[in-house]
Amino acid sequence: MKKIISVVLTVSMIFGTSSVAFAKPKEKIEKPAVKTTLKTEKEKGEEKDTRSERQEKADNNKKTDNKNKENKKNDNKKTAQLDKSKNDLLLKCDKVLAQINKLKSYIISEEGNLLIEVKDRATGDVAIESINEAIELVNEYKEKIEKAATPQELKGIAKELQKGWMNNQNFVKRLTGLTSTARLKKAYDNALVVVEKLGAGINGITTNAAISLDKEALKKDYEAIAKKLEEAHDAYLEAVAKFSSMNTVAGKSDKEFKEAHSKLMEAKDGIHDVLIGAKQLLVKIKTSLKDDVDDEESLVEDIKEELDDDDDDGDEKDDDEAEDEKDD
Repeated sequence: MKKIISVVLTVSMIFGTSSVAFAKPKEKIEKPAVKTTLKTEKEKGEEKDTRSERQEKADNNKKTDNKNKENKKNDNKKTAQLDKSKNDLLLKCDKVLAQINKLKSYIISEEGNLLIEVKDRATGDVAIESINEAIELVNEYKEKIEKAATPQELKGIAKELQKGWMNNQNFVKRLTGLTSTARLKKAYDNALVVVEKLGAGINGITTNAAISLDKEALKKDYEAIAKKLEEAHDAYLEAVAKFSSMNTVAGKSDKEFKEAHSKLMEAKDGIHDVLIGAKQLLVKIKTSLKDDVDDEESLVEDIKEELDDDDDDGDEKDDDEAEDEKDD
């Protein structure tokens, strides 16, 4: 039995060794050979051209970027300059508006009432409209300035503003004229008070005082003074009307302004003459009265005090008018 097992094992070993010996070797997997090609001169040239194009493109892109940055920088600079020019012009407009509003405060109260005397409602409406027209004009210039997109456009607006407002100042002339009428109204009101008191004093002269005075002669002198004041008042009303309706077109305003100013000076001179006449009549009354007429003396002193106070105001108004004429 042992022999049989030994034989089987031996045979198995032989067959196993034979199968290994006679087995076909595995085929080797060959890797593809690296293809080596030599570039032609043409291909090398094309590759060089491609690199040059890429470099040129990169350089151009860099130049474009730099140019865009420079343009943006210049645009920012131009925008800043435009904004500065706008602000300068807007500041000028604001100064003009401040000037107008200051003049307006002499002509119209905060409640909207006229501080000047007008002969009718239509003249008053024109006076108010003329002030609002001046304000609207400046605000229109401000809107144009804010909307200006180029320095050239802004330059044109600046010239228009300079020509239409700064140089001619037609609106300012009209407003300063109305301002002068507002100031003269105060002088007229004071003169009217004096004349009325003087008239009341003459009418109140008693029989005892009449011994020393020619009452009828005094009344005639008083009537002449009252008539002079009425004429001055009429000239004043004409001046207000002319200033209110004054044309603001360059070249046409000068003549109308002179006419209005002439009427204003006529009224001013008339008021001055009234005050002088009233003072002279007062002196005449005082020197003619008897020393023992106390009541009349007291009345004369009251009238004289009014005249003196008004004369001081009149001198002050003369100085103001002189300043206005110098400004015009």
